[in-house]
Amino acid sequence: MSKYNKKPFDEEDLGTNIYLNNEFRVKVSVITESNSYIIVYGEPKERVIKMEKQRCGKVYQTTANRLLLSKLTPNGKSLMLWLLSEIDSGRDWLWINYERYMEENDIKSFGTYKRSVKELISKGILGLTLQSRYSYYWINPAIVFNGSRILKYPDRLEI
Repeated sequence: MSKYNKKPFDEEDLGTNIYLNNEFRVKVSVITESNSYIIVYGEPKERVIKMEKQRCGKVYQTTANRLLLSKLTPNGKSLMLWLLSEIDSGRDWLWINYERYMEENDIKSFGTYKRSVKELISKGILGLTLQSRYSYYWINPAIVFNGSRILKYPDRLEI
């Protein structure tokens, strides 16, 4: 048996998630689409959508992405993790507030920050824009994104 095989179990055997206490809540916005209906018991009802209010950057799960991220240096991983909370919804670019990044991560050397950016560029996670000298970079939406890639790239859908 491979050392990478999971031990079989039932999810109930895990018990209750210790983080689901009385303080945990998912904040949502409720949007009613006035021009979109669903049929409920033969009656048309306006479609209601619940969307999380909290921003969320995500990493797409592929073997290639996992291996790419696992090979980053500690400083590269630090910047990558920090950037996940900085990506605005629906945008494939970001501005890096390097002063705040350095302060929040106790990085004293601007050179350390620049090497981390260069690493993410060389790995294809970030890309240079025409405004990179002002800390604006492309993000690779095949690896990370915040929002819907379906809405952002409707001409790139594949079924």
